[in-house]
Amino acid sequence: MSGSSINSVIFQNGSLYAQSSGSHPFGVTTPYTVVIFQAGSRFRIDGPIAPQLTGRTYADFEMNYPTSITVSGSSAFGMDSLIVSKGTLTLNMTGGGSIRGGIRVEPGAALDVNPSSGTPTYTLAGATPQSISIAGSFGNTPNAAFAVNNASGLHLLTDLTIAGPLSFTAGVLDAGA
Repeated sequence: MSGSSINSVIFQNGSLYAQSSGSHPFGVTTPYTVVIFQAGSRFRIDGPIAPQLTGRTYADFEMNYPTSITVSGSSAFGMDSLIVSKGTLTLNMTGGGSIRGGIRVEPGAALDVNPSSGTPTYTLAGATPQSISIAGSFGNTPNAAFAVNNASGLHLLTDLTIAGPLSFTAGVLDAGA
């Protein structure tokens, strides 16, 4: 693959890519992509697929399938909001990732951050206030590091236990539910 532009589909604000089967939507190996998810668009899992996160950038990312899906990879991902509406999403990303929006886990759903090795960092790095709302369950292991790097702050809307390292580069933590 050469450095030429192959971006052929752009998901704009308000658009939805709902996937229930098949492979990842990017169409080619990283770092190249056939699709671009612009801010305000959403990628939603509606079937038994393991999405590709390693080295990829999404806008809003939603798990909406009542099963357990584990996502692995060695390169960091980027996304706006992370939403788990149904099922269990396990992030086994040894490269960590960056979330620029909120994290929301609906009742009956679960988000587990369980990297298989190292101590990768999952960074909350938005430019506007971010929030975390866990109505379902949230699990994490001591080898998952979390960082807050958002001058606009982070609002915890539910109790949250972090088992591994937690660092603050910028911002204020509002723990008032």
